[in-house]
Amino acid sequence: MLAFLFFFPVFFLVAQDIEEEVSGLIDLRGIDWARDVINLDGKWEFFWEELLIPEDFSENQLPKTGLIEVPGPWEGVELNGEPLSRTGYGTYRGVFFVEEAGQLLGLKIPGVLNSYRIWANGLEVASAGEVGENKEEKTSHTVPQTVFFQAEGDSLELIIQVASFNSGPGGMLESLTLGRAENILALENNKLSYEFLFLGGLLVLGFYHLILFFFRHKRISLIYFGIFCLLLGLRTIFTAEGIFFRFVQDFSLAWGQRIENLTYFLAVGAAALFFKNIFPRYLPRIWIALSLSFTAIFSLLVLFVPTGYLSYFRPVFHILYLLLGVFVLRALFLGTWKKQPGSAFFLTGTIVLIFWGIYEFLFLGLLNGSQFMLGSPVLHDNLFNAALLFFAFTTSLGLGSIGLENLKHQEEFVEDLQEKNEDLEIQLIDRIKEIEQANDKIEQQEGEIARAHKALEKVSLRDPLTEAWNRRYLQEMLAGEWEKGAKEKTHLSILFLDIDDFQLFNQKYGHRVGDELLIKISGILNGLSRRPGEIVSRYGGEEFVFLLPQTTQEWAMEIGEQIRRKVEGLYLFQDSSRGYRPVTVSIGIATAIPDESSIPESLIAQAENAMFRAKKEGKNQIATDFFFGE
Repeated sequence: MLAFLFFFPVFFLVAQDIEEEVSGLIDLRGIDWARDVINLDGKWEFFWEELLIPEDFSENQLPKTGLIEVPGPWEGVELNGEPLSRTGYGTYRGVFFVEEAGQLLGLKIPGVLNSYRIWANGLEVASAGEVGENKEEKTSHTVPQTVFFQAEGDSLELIIQVASFNSGPGGMLESLTLGRAENILALENNKLSYEFLFLGGLLVLGFYHLILFFFRHKRISLIYFGIFCLLLGLRTIFTAEGIFFRFVQDFSLAWGQRIENLTYFLAVGAAALFFKNIFPRYLPRIWIALSLSFTAIFSLLVLFVPTGYLSYFRPVFHILYLLLGVFVLRALFLGTWKKQPGSAFFLTGTIVLIFWGIYEFLFLGLLNGSQFMLGSPVLHDNLFNAALLFFAFTTSLGLGSIGLENLKHQEEFVEDLQEKNEDLEIQLIDRIKEIEQANDKIEQQEGEIARAHKALEKVSLRDPLTEAWNRRYLQEMLAGEWEKGAKEKTHLSILFLDIDDFQLFNQKYGHRVGDELLIKISGILNGLSRRPGEIVSRYGGEEFVFLLPQTTQEWAMEIGEQIRRKVEGLYLFQDSSRGYRPVTVSIGIATAIPDESSIPESLIAQAENAMFRAKKEGKNQIATDFFFGE
């Protein structure tokens, strides 16, 4: 309730309407642009079955087809004595006198159900779909857009090509809004914030009640209400600001309309099942049968009737459900009168929903002379969506009150039971404490076992000195990469490294310094291991193996040379008279394209043989072996 009241002022942060219009020239001077945004409503010049561009108007030779009201459909409008058809194409032109030269202006374009192109002062600023002269040349889009451009001079000329052949009434059905860039951006952010508030509220309520149903299976009303909220939430992303189309711009407009209508009709069916479950005595069986029949019929129409005709069926659907809603109100009043739990909440939300539904579809549609609003999926100012969220919230409170009433009876039963079984409860509490203590011991033991297992795993797979992988882990990884390379026909390389004269080094400097050298060389190898699958293993005393998946022999040699130079840079103190001497390594490289006829261990043997050859040829160098397997 607080969230609804807090965001209620956002519903009135809408653009001002223009009061003065003369033959397509609309005066916007004197408007406080620093604060206001303006709906560009009024009579625009209109050129039926003409796709004109700014250059065409510069010649001043085009006869005006006439003036047309914006926003509004062109269907039935008489131009040159003849009414316009539902589908077709044309060009709108409006000239607006402004005092904003040099200012960055913003134009908010609603999610119209047509394709269009828009020019502002001769510069094309927006488009949606592809405008064409027939259905084959035209595609529709429905994503709201906001564009920005620099104001020049004291007037603004807007030229808009519109084509509509296959989805609903044609024409500019909603207002274009003009203002300074920061005000237009604030207006769009307000609308998006409201949409996400509505969407988030419905999703939270929907999933919350579905989760409750899994704990309280007997309360089938929870699942009906949860489905109702999720369906309305799904519908939201296809309406108004078009959240879904902002992220999936190539999605079919026709299917977007079908999903919007289908979720709307199915949500009403879910609401009917919900009320029948809550008030089974007050709602007759014929009521639920008619409700579900209407839902099924209109859902099938949505799936199989062309989208351009869907708007004709929505008013019929609304009228039928308003008539059926009378029975719901009767049931709610009876439930409230007899103090049935939750009825007051249900009644409050339903009255608000019906009030705003009548207001949207009747007063904003018929009384304003915009009958197309009866079939429009984009409701004026989204007030009906606010009423839906309010209805969902109060219904959730009603379900909560029913649950609390049930809980109250359960508590009374539990209290009576506790009075009769105090001794048993004490024993049970003591037993629970014993179990908890036992569980604590078990958890402690499990933690100790886990730590021991982790330490054992580290010992079994890691070399304790250098932290490099051991030979066992190397063999496991090599087998996996060998199988992968055989399937993908990729190269697999092995670097076999041995520290030159390591035994003499140990004898001269001691094993502690030798261990430090092994750790440093392991660090160099691990520093060059950057790709998935590359591992460094201590193969023997001073021997290391570097596994390089998807690596050619040339690449492996480059890596081996980097290793050789980095190790050579590890100068160690020998004695005070002879200074420093480098550490060197001999490296053997073997590369293969694995196949099923060879074994992985043979690749290590090849690399080891190449290493021995490098030592025989003078140490501190790299030797390679030939390819095998193809």
